[in-house]
Formats: sequence, C-alpha cells, structure tokens
Amino acid sequence: PDPLCVKDFNGMTVAQALRLRMLPPGLVAEEFDEMLRKKSMGEVQKVEKSILEIETEKIRNMNDEERKEFSRKFLFKEGYHLYNNKIYKKFRIGCDNSVFGFAIDSLSFKFKKSNDFGKHYVVDQELIAEIFIYDSANYHSIKNRIISGLIFTDIEDFESPILRLGLMFKDGNVVDTVVHFLKKQKKYIIIDDDYNVL
Repeated sequence: PDPLCVKDFNGMTVAQALRLRMLPPGLVAEEFDEMLRKKSMGEVQKVEKSILEIETEKIRNMNDEERKEFSRKFLFKEGYHLYNNKIYKKFRIGCDNSVFGFAIDSLSFKFKKSNDFGKHYVVDQELIAEIFIYDSANYHSIKNRIISGLIFTDIEDFESPILRLGLMFKDGNVVDTVVHFLKKQKKYIIIDDDYNVL
C-alpha cells in the first residue's frame, strides 16, 4: 500500500509529490498555478457528419511523412517535447486541457471520460471500479473487456475530435465490438496507437 494513503493507479501522483518536494516553492507556484486553474472543457463538441468523413479520409490518405507530423501533434498534447532533436521526453505530468481520458466497457458499452488534471490515464481504473460494484465478474475479466484511450479535441487542422484507442494486448473481438459501437455514434475519428484510422 501507498505510505501516503493516496490512491495512485499509475504512479503519477507519487511522482508528482516527490517532484514538488524537490523544487523550490517559487518554481512550483510558477509552473503549476497556471495549469491547475484551467477549467474543465465540458463535453466533447459534435461536428457535422460531412466534416467527420472528410477528415477521416484525410488521415487515411496520409503518407509516412504526414503521419509522422500528425503523431507529433498528439505527443505535444500529451506533454512530450522533442529533446535534442532525437527523442521525445515527457515534460508535463498531465495532458493538455483539450484532451480527455476515455474508457469503455465492451460488454455494457458503459463509458467514462474526464479531462480533470491527472485523471487522463486513470479513467479506465475508475470505470472498472464502477462496474465491479454491480457486476459479478472478477476484476481481471472486467479489465480485459475495457478499452481505454484519449480524446483529442484540439488537434491543429482538424475540427473533429479524434479518439486514439490503446489496443495493445487487447482481444480482437473486444476491439471489433467497441470500434463498431463507436463508429455508429459518429462522434469521433477513431485511430489506433499507430495513428491509423480504424
């Protein structure tokens, strides 16, 4: 158990606490006051079906160089920056204010999203906890049927919100079920971890 008695699903809370204690108070205030004051973006805005279809095709038809530039936009929104023109390093704990954490259950299609500070990557754990209360299945079987990702609402040159799903180590049937359900909603451009349209 965590000695601070704080729920910490992915280690980010403790990492942040350690970092804050190591920085002088002046730097902490300067860096985090601005970030924590940001208001929630509310709901993801829906766009016209025609715009969604045009932008989906735009992604589908990207060449390698365009896709590489496209992926950089997502990394920046997640807090990564190019370091020494070689590798991307994470310089922020949280994601940009225009990014929502997202998780969906492939059985009930119950979903959860949040753009609260620090919650982007724990939405799936919160959804599992909610389902676990009324579902007779064990934790691991619920976890296996949850797919999580991030919704990007402010990617340059795109009006449509883009949902990037984390599909690594997920069962193909679970993925197909969720992607089919989400496509019917016509709310997001749905892409995978490699920035390919699903």
